[in-house]
Amino acid sequence: MKRVLGLSCLLVVGVVVAACSSGSQGAPGTAGATGKTGPAGSSAPAGSTTPSVSVITPPYAFLDRTVDVTIAGSDTTWGASTTVSFSDPKVTVNKVTAASATGLLVNITIAADATLGALDVSVVDGKVTVLYSGAFTIEAPLLVTATPTAGVPQGGLANLHVQMQDLTTPFDPDTLAVTLGSPDVAMSPPSPTDYAFDLTIEADVLGTPGTFDLTTTFGTAPTITSPAAQSFKLTARAPTTVTASAAATGNIETQIDTELYEFTPAAATQEFMQFTTSSQAGTLSGTVIPKSGKYADAIVSGFAIRYAQGITSKDPYYVVVGDSNGLFGAGTTPADTSLAVFESPCTSVNEITESATANNDTFATAQAVTTLPALVNGALGYGSVDGAVDVDVYAITVLDTATKIHVATGGDPYDDTILTILDPTGAKVATSDDLDYQEDLVFAPTGGGTYYVSVAASPSGNFSDSDNTYQLFIAVE
Repeated sequence: MKRVLGLSCLLVVGVVVAACSSGSQGAPGTAGATGKTGPAGSSAPAGSTTPSVSVITPPYAFLDRTVDVTIAGSDTTWGASTTVSFSDPKVTVNKVTAASATGLLVNITIAADATLGALDVSVVDGKVTVLYSGAFTIEAPLLVTATPTAGVPQGGLANLHVQMQDLTTPFDPDTLAVTLGSPDVAMSPPSPTDYAFDLTIEADVLGTPGTFDLTTTFGTAPTITSPAAQSFKLTARAPTTVTASAAATGNIETQIDTELYEFTPAAATQEFMQFTTSSQAGTLSGTVIPKSGKYADAIVSGFAIRYAQGITSKDPYYVVVGDSNGLFGAGTTPADTSLAVFESPCTSVNEITESATANNDTFATAQAVTTLPALVNGALGYGSVDGAVDVDVYAITVLDTATKIHVATGGDPYDDTILTILDPTGAKVATSDDLDYQEDLVFAPTGGGTYYVSVAASPSGNFSDSDNTYQLFIAVE
């Protein structure tokens, strides 16, 4: 009985469960009471924008120029009260015009000594300042390239290539002027194209070393000035000492390279001094400069072989030796240089005053020079006798024991002469080489007697009546 009962209860339970799971959905219940209102949320932040500068056009300008630039902004409200400034006070803002709320037209002037490089630009509108860092660049209008790169040495040369970088201001060849910042440097005249020119500069022997400016000006109403600050150098150089007892040697490496020599005479009495240059590579060019060291005071510029003159002091002389127009040919082979100095005490003598009836034009009327060594001061040409045809003849006594007659010209470096020695019979026994304006002639006599030295205009055709004076050194050893 218990088993049957237990079994029937399980079945009943199972039936009831089965009937509930498959019944239909009941009606909705009654809505509950309304809940309390929650606290209000925080308000969202108000919307905002950030003003900025987006572009500056052009983004650069050159020294010593007045230009217009445009500034474009984003989310700006620029107007009549808006101001502009640059981080370098050497940039002056002349006028600001607000073309729109986001566009400015700015007229500026850049000083000649403004700082090169990038500048910050500030735009102020009321209480709002917009900074554009490194947005504007100041550039030099001139680019100067020096050869050699080390600069021009004291007493030496250098080439400068000057290029105009501001394409809006081409050079005007008719009005171009070039100024060098050093008072100790001279230059050749420039021959400019629209945007470039070359200069050869030379530095005085005692010029102060340093780095200096170059400035160009050209045009009229207005004049355009273009500075190139610290664009070339003058470097120190010690001259090589040369004496009468030993020649000084050196090398020039390029066509603008030079050697610098210094000579100090032995005495302050009357002497004859002669410089002679030579090179196995070819012909040199020599310039003799007095104690001032200034090229403007040069005694002679560009002698090919020799220069000589009478001297009466111990003041030093400087000799600059360089290339004579293409010594090297193709390539850059170094050339040897040699400078020899001849120095001799002498007695000063003046040529007689010539006339048609009293002159020293012939063998028979030769002027006697009795005290040797002598330095005769003379001139070719007198009265109606042209210097190109005048011949001055001097008679000297030569002993049987003499081994050498030495004659040379000096003084005016552009008096182109030729020397001839005649023996006691009047026969020509030696003539100078006529390779340079001034002459040097040495002859070994074969016996004593009265010899003659004649001075005449060179047959080369380079003689000029404007350069007709000479000094004639005569010595017999």
